[in-house]
Amino acid sequence: MFAALKKIPPWGWVILVFLSLNLATYDWYTSVWGDEVLVADPAANLYFGHGFTSTAHLQPRGEHWVVNSPLFSFLLFGCFKLAGFGIFQDHMLGYLLWAAGVVLLCLTVRRARLIRSPLALAVLAVLLSAGYAVVFNFRSGRYDPLILFVVAACCLAFTIPHPGWRRLAIFFSAALFLPTALTLGPFAAAFGGLFFLVAGRKFFTELACAALGLAAGLGALCAYLCGLGMWGTYRRLTAFVVQSCYPPDQVMPVWQRKLADFPHKLVQDPMSVILLLCLLGVFFIYRKKLDAAGRRLVVFGAAAFFVVPAVGQASYAYQIYHCWQVYIPLAVCLVGLLDRVELFPVRTRNICLTALALVIFTLGLGLRLGLESTDRAGRDYSKVEQFVERTVRPGDVVMADWQAFYPLHKLDVTAYYYYYHFEPPEARTINCLLINPDWFATVRDKLGGDWAATGESYTLENKFTIAWLNRVFPHYYQNQSNQKYNLVMYRRVPAPAKQP
Repeated sequence: MFAALKKIPPWGWVILVFLSLNLATYDWYTSVWGDEVLVADPAANLYFGHGFTSTAHLQPRGEHWVVNSPLFSFLLFGCFKLAGFGIFQDHMLGYLLWAAGVVLLCLTVRRARLIRSPLALAVLAVLLSAGYAVVFNFRSGRYDPLILFVVAACCLAFTIPHPGWRRLAIFFSAALFLPTALTLGPFAAAFGGLFFLVAGRKFFTELACAALGLAAGLGALCAYLCGLGMWGTYRRLTAFVVQSCYPPDQVMPVWQRKLADFPHKLVQDPMSVILLLCLLGVFFIYRKKLDAAGRRLVVFGAAAFFVVPAVGQASYAYQIYHCWQVYIPLAVCLVGLLDRVELFPVRTRNICLTALALVIFTLGLGLRLGLESTDRAGRDYSKVEQFVERTVRPGDVVMADWQAFYPLHKLDVTAYYYYYHFEPPEARTINCLLINPDWFATVRDKLGGDWAATGESYTLENKFTIAWLNRVFPHYYQNQSNQKYNLVMYRRVPAPAKQP
């Protein structure tokens, strides 16, 4: 056993440490929110015997769920079957997939000889496990960890020595892209185009195999949905979700609003900006010493910073959870550039790499968990579960906040969530609301009827943390995905009996 542990490289230990840290703090950040429930609800319903359905979004109850690409939800169902149902199991899958993706990327850059020294590989593992945007990716309960895993598998396939096996592996890994997330289509086009321009014709055949794999994955997804008779519904719902930040029913055209937002989209991840400035700084200081390979790293990293968000913003709404598409290439390019021994003395290189890891960790995962540790009592999800179990009765039909998702499924009651589109008969069956009080007026207008608070509530808010964040780092606090747990129970007031 000890002999096997000695074979683990330093970057492997870094990944294991971060995996352990994430598992130990699984309910600290983020709080349970809408995107997490969107992909977890069909998996939970399938696990509890209600079919691959959802009451969390835009489809009728009982209809096969097609709001998003299905691969992650099916994988999450398998996780529930193996490890049981709960918030820990859901988040654990994300941490494991992200850690596996980082392992594949470290293997890729080592086999491609982009990064050679053990310290540089360990620093890259820190950057990929602790950056501001990527922390949100793997801790938010979304399907982003699976996205990274399939992309990393495709990248590793490019390093397989045997041409036949290499192209076959690229084809099959790329075929998983679109069943995982439709946003990987534009990303693959932008990333592959930049790679072709920088690497030249050397990998033309491999890129063609990746394109064929994308087409095969789209064909498989179409066949799956057409077999269910849901292709039209899928296209309509995914088009709505992808462009939900830019509804067409406004005075300014969508393309103008997207163009006006683009400068903000470029800098919404401060860590990517820091990496870009470091990359350009090293280039301008040592440009006379750079060889062709070093210049290609600079060109690729800088171009990715602008091109990938531009393609993403044109194709869909480029959000903070898409910033890994820029951050990870920049991290690889910067660490690869710092690792070039001809530029720096070894001591200087080691100091720069260590400082980079400390800055990224401090402003990323370190600050996130440090801030949440000041509000540990309000972050304990078991208290939310206990509150829900006390207030919800057998046979209740609940209109609920996403925060109550896991205990409501364990109670096996019928629950609907904010974005569900009700039919009038369904709305009339709801007899209680377990929601954030800020949503009460909206929900009451949507459902109709008279409602009264029962006096049962779970409301905790750390004013100091929020005030501190608003003053020092206004964009760090994400109200939607990092809101405090705040639930109030309301029950329907029966209509007065009609006088004879």
